Amino acid sequence: MSHRLIVLLSLAAVAACGADPQTRANRAIKSGDAFVAQHKLREASIEYRNALQAQPQRADVHFKLADVYLQSGDPARAYGEYARARTEWSYRP
Repeated sequence: MSHRLIVLLSLAAVAACGADPQTRANRAIKSGDAFVAQHKLREASIEYRNALQAQPQRADVHFKLADVYLQSGDPARAYGEYARARTEWSYRP
């Protein structure tokens, strides 16, 4: 039974990794937004960081992450993310 579970989890992980970066980012953002709505800020920050791993140039996600950090009482990290959001919004090739 545990062997089947490991195989299923491995297949799910491979399928998730196979998704394109935009799809992975969008899934993480949706999950992060749901966590924010539930006031689960730690979980939301993890999801937003996952989204940024898939698409680091997403200014909107840097802004969401900054808001979560600010709500969590971490203004220094919030400032850094707000600055990154501004940089990404300003830089449009």
